[in-house]
Amino acid sequence: LSKIIRTVVTRLHAEVSRSINFYRSQQGGTAPTRVLLTGTSSLLPYMDQFFADKFQVPVEYFNPFETIQVDPGAGLDLQSANQIVTLGNAVGLALRHTGGAALEMNLLPPAIVARKAFRRRVPFFILSAAAILVTAFLWYRYADRRRVAYEEQKELIVERVGKLKQVENRLSTLTKKADAIQAQTDVLRAMAENRSVWQVMMEALRVSLPDGAWIRSFKPDEVNGDGAVTVIAIDGRAFEDSLKARYGDGTSAMETFTKKLVSENAKFFAGVDDLKHRLGDDGLRAFTFRLRLAAPVGAPTVLRVPVSAEDESTEEE
Repeated sequence: LSKIIRTVVTRLHAEVSRSINFYRSQQGGTAPTRVLLTGTSSLLPYMDQFFADKFQVPVEYFNPFETIQVDPGAGLDLQSANQIVTLGNAVGLALRHTGGAALEMNLLPPAIVARKAFRRRVPFFILSAAAILVTAFLWYRYADRRRVAYEEQKELIVERVGKLKQVENRLSTLTKKADAIQAQTDVLRAMAENRSVWQVMMEALRVSLPDGAWIRSFKPDEVNGDGAVTVIAIDGRAFEDSLKARYGDGTSAMETFTKKLVSENAKFFAGVDDLKHRLGDDGLRAFTFRLRLAAPVGAPTVLRVPVSAEDESTEEE
């Protein structure tokens, strides 16, 4: 029996030595300085001396009650190694149950530890998923109620907008009518204000005409952005013999007439452009020119000076 025990203990020493070497080489640990024996097998005779010889370090029996107070009524002899070393497992389990263990070691494989940890978290996952679902449902109900409220409000707004559109259409019609009336009023006002100005300019033109000459057409030719007249187109006729009697020839008569017209009426006229005249076979000199105004004047309707029957027959010829 002693040989069998020695063989088993020798193997145990070899396994412990390999564990120590692995710890020192892989984890950078140091050699143990003390060996603690525990369990019933540690009470075999000479077991402490055997490990002391092999490891060359002090060997002691592990006392689980070294930092634990024991009720005297428990009947334990804390000085007896036979009782102390056999209670290590029981004390460890008791400390784990109470949560007072200073150090815990778990030899389970990492996969099993992870699986157990996951199983402990499963209820929390379920509660979290349920909370997410409840939150999503509440948000859906809230959004659905808001949608219904928005649709009802939209219907009211569309109804009001429709009524306002009808009012807008009526106002637009009335506004257009008012604008048309205002435009007519502006035209009449402008004509009333400019009536005397146009009469004065026509009178100045008439006074400047040579004897035997008359105006056939007097109308606006250019207007500015405000609709005021800036240039007047003049179309007239003159008897050639009357022009020659006073001015010597028709060309000098036309030039003298336009210069006089501008010089004597500078407050109305700024200059003459595009003066054209020609002598017809009937002895009448036809002339046209563009008369630039000194200041823009509100546009009147086209003013035409009545011509005699003789002039009408001349034009037909």
